Amino acid sequence: MKEELSSALDILRQAIRIEQDGHKMYLEAAERTTDAQGKRMFRSLVQDEQEHMRILQNEYQALNSTGKWITMDKAKSKEPPEAVLVLFPREEGAGGRITSEDTTDLEALQLAMDFEKRGYEMYQKASETSNLDAQALYRYLAKEENKHFTLLQKTYEYLSQKGSWLFDDLEKPHFAAP
Repeated sequence: MKEELSSALDILRQAIRIEQDGHKMYLEAAERTTDAQGKRMFRSLVQDEQEHMRILQNEYQALNSTGKWITMDKAKSKEPPEAVLVLFPREEGAGGRITSEDTTDLEALQLAMDFEKRGYEMYQKASETSNLDAQALYRYLAKEENKHFTLLQKTYEYLSQKGSWLFDDLEKPHFAAP
């Protein structure tokens, strides 16, 4: 049981790191993208990644302190832990930007798709657990990553073919301007 708990905590730490890296990358992309629709899309993804981190941090805190998973509803509604979990300190010199100033919009989208794919694959694998609360968490996050990947992929394809940003209100209506 102790080994199972340790493994679950390791997976949660890895998941938090993936969400942190995605969050950072989306912030950078929102800063450097000049297209208003692109900025809105990346800012919305920043918010999604923050929500995912909060859920994962709540699960981590509960599992680490009690040895038990909490339900998705509780993880979503609970206030985040006060101290942000610091994971895998970066190697010296590796704390810089994920994107560079000359990263194109298409390159940023490709990098974002890579983040989402990596997260999706990790969550899919992690969902192969017998714990129902853990399964619900990982399946929810896999679905979220898949939605993000699909949006990014459609945008990438449209931008590479048409030269302008795709803004699909049916896919992600909260990207629309208020």
